[in-house]
Amino acid sequence: MNPLREVTTVGVINNAISAELIRQDLHARGIPLDSVALVLLRQTTEPWIDHCAAVLRYPGRPAQGALGQWRFFGYYYAAARLLRRLERSARLQHFYLVNNENLVTTHLLAVAEDLPQVDVSVLAEGLMNFQDIEPSSRAKWRWRVKPVVARLLRFRYRQPHGHLSGAFEPRVSRVVSFADEGLKAPSEKVVIRRFEPVQPIRPSDPEVALVVLTGLNQWMAPAAYSVFAHAFVGWLEAQGFRKIQVKKHPRVSAGLIEKLLDKYEEVGRGQTTEALAAHLEAGTIVGTCCTALVTLKLIRPDLHCIDFGSDYYSEHAYHGDDSVKTLLSAAGVSLVQMPGLRQPPRASTDASG
Repeated sequence: MNPLREVTTVGVINNAISAELIRQDLHARGIPLDSVALVLLRQTTEPWIDHCAAVLRYPGRPAQGALGQWRFFGYYYAAARLLRRLERSARLQHFYLVNNENLVTTHLLAVAEDLPQVDVSVLAEGLMNFQDIEPSSRAKWRWRVKPVVARLLRFRYRQPHGHLSGAFEPRVSRVVSFADEGLKAPSEKVVIRRFEPVQPIRPSDPEVALVVLTGLNQWMAPAAYSVFAHAFVGWLEAQGFRKIQVKKHPRVSAGLIEKLLDKYEEVGRGQTTEALAAHLEAGTIVGTCCTALVTLKLIRPDLHCIDFGSDYYSEHAYHGDDSVKTLLSAAGVSLVQMPGLRQPPRASTDASG
């Protein structure tokens, strides 16, 4: 028996947050895992994924530059083959997407145009869903390369328009999110799936700080990021914490900040921050434009979560868009600003997208 013939649902997930959102939503809608095919856009290891009818796994750490994309050609070729098989043989009813810009997601949006019986949901996987991220926010080379690669792979391609989450696409009927305050989506589409609070295994010490690193350096000019990195580490070290721990991003380097914090204890290598929540020694969580500050605050309200430098990074990484502060504040994350916001000139250095 061909298991693909029983597939009703195609899901595209990008991280632990989109994985949790789709898991909850599938359960709430009574969609069995053995009727689900998943395409993973990043390495994701949640155990329930193994029970799906088909899973295409991402082969390694993502590349941010144009040349680095070619080593994933085989992965995208396999994704195109899988999706074409599903289109021919499956009884498709549901698509779950994480944006409208990836080759896989833009293909599925195009397919949905010809399949009126399929409902399309967007999974609000991170802070971009709460920011004004549009095609102009991404490197221009991506919009030149993507149509060419799509033709080579026999993907259908739709040039994205508007918000890159896909929430405003007419074909999208649902936006599944862990929070609604500040979410960039039509209110009538929003479906909230709350993260379950967890009980700590031991008391967390507010005098121990856990620094959660992100790839914010991808979006800043080197000069601007250097100013930011030194200001952040200087502020952190001046707080008098009894201990400083560092949680590196599982997929991307934090650049200079990571180097400056190299002398401190690393914890949780290869794990998501949410997976560590019940075991944290740290009672203070510090980050910069980091979704984990919100998710940790939601599942561990006792934690003191601090976002550093939002006025600065909004200006120098996101073209002045500071809408992410709405979500951070609503979730109970403290906002700490840095001095000298006008020191370096703003420059566009987008290396990803």
